[in-house]
Amino acid sequence: MLTEIAAQIFPLFQTFPTFEKIVRKMEARETKSKRESNSAPQRQGRIQSGNLHVCIRGNCRKVIFLDNEDKIEFLKRCKKVSEQFDTIIEAFVIMDNHIHLQIITSCVTEFVRRLLHGYSYWYNKKYSLSDKLFRTPFKSFCKYSDEWRLNSILYILSNPVNADICSRAEEYEWSSYNLMYHQKCSIRKYIDIDTSFIYSHFTTRKELDLAIAGFIKSHKAESAIKKTSAPAGAPFTSRSRMPTHEILTHLKKILDGRNMYALDKVELEQCIVKLKRATGATHYQIAQIFNENYEYVRGVLRRNLC
Repeated sequence: MLTEIAAQIFPLFQTFPTFEKIVRKMEARETKSKRESNSAPQRQGRIQSGNLHVCIRGNCRKVIFLDNEDKIEFLKRCKKVSEQFDTIIEAFVIMDNHIHLQIITSCVTEFVRRLLHGYSYWYNKKYSLSDKLFRTPFKSFCKYSDEWRLNSILYILSNPVNADICSRAEEYEWSSYNLMYHQKCSIRKYIDIDTSFIYSHFTTRKELDLAIAGFIKSHKAESAIKKTSAPAGAPFTSRSRMPTHEILTHLKKILDGRNMYALDKVELEQCIVKLKRATGATHYQIAQIFNENYEYVRGVLRRNLC
């Protein structure tokens, strides 16, 4: 009886892989994994030194700068940290939800890390927040030639015009433009910039204005080409909406001294509705300003305005 049972079971054990076979399979998998990792392209580290264009965005593209005090504090800290890390600032622009810097440095990561860490601490303390303020990692692009470097500065100075915030670069207060040729400038005491590169290319403000105008014209031409080549059914976007910084001015009146982040649910929804009625802001703009979900804003406005 036992002999018959053994004869039936023994062939089953023969089908199981032996220990040696298991080891060989594991070794083959490890070898294959190493071969694939060696053949895969290696991620390059961030370039730390040189002429660099740095772009810093708000987390989830949220609006960062709610008033002038926020912008002034950023400029102050930018000046302080640039001195600590021997970093030269050639151009900058502070927008509602992002910042562009053109710098010369030898340690861009440490410069930006220290700048954002200190500013985030100040900002969260001011508004009683604990959220992540900036998107990480930040972007940086090395400008290897004077041509790239010049185009980068023109791009930075033309940012407010391209965003339809103003019609000329000189009209925007929160960029380095007015630090270049205007002796009287309200933000000069908060930050220092090196103008030697710009002065080596443009001896007068008029020459700089012509260069910026030409850059804006080429930018609009490229945008027009992209629009005409967009596939049928692509979502329509318009720049005719009110700029975010103007919406923030209306919001300040609505809040009447209250902390936006301290509002309860009812007060928040009332503010959203009032802001929509006063400015006609898009759902997306309101979501960015209040740092709320798009669908939540859409639902609030649908319940109260329809």
